[in-house]
Amino acid sequence: MQFKQDIDDRRNGSRLTYRVHVTVTLLSDGITFQGWSNNVSISGLALDAEIPGKYQDQECIVHIIFPGESSKLIIDDVHGQIVRCSTPSSGISFLNPLEWFVLFPVYQGKMARMAVAETE
Repeated sequence: MQFKQDIDDRRNGSRLTYRVHVTVTLLSDGITFQGWSNNVSISGLALDAEIPGKYQDQECIVHIIFPGESSKLIIDDVHGQIVRCSTPSSGISFLNPLEWFVLFPVYQGKMARMAVAETE
């Protein structure tokens, strides 16, 4: 997990730097965009996929898959809004805080401890 990197960063909270698969579905017409993100916070994410500018400010449903070695965690039905459409990435703001965010530092800590144990 990282904290604010510089003074120009408008985000106030920490974010995960863990690669996840993301599907964004527009509520208006069901159009779907897929991509990867390694920048997820409690309030939104950056999607490594271009969403055309005409969808700026559209509400959407976000589906996030956190892959693990022997399983995966699926976070579904997160309501959001497309707040940035640009190349090569787009921004999604969650309408409510991502309530499962508190689990990820615990998971990252466990994985770090396992990696150290494997090298000893």
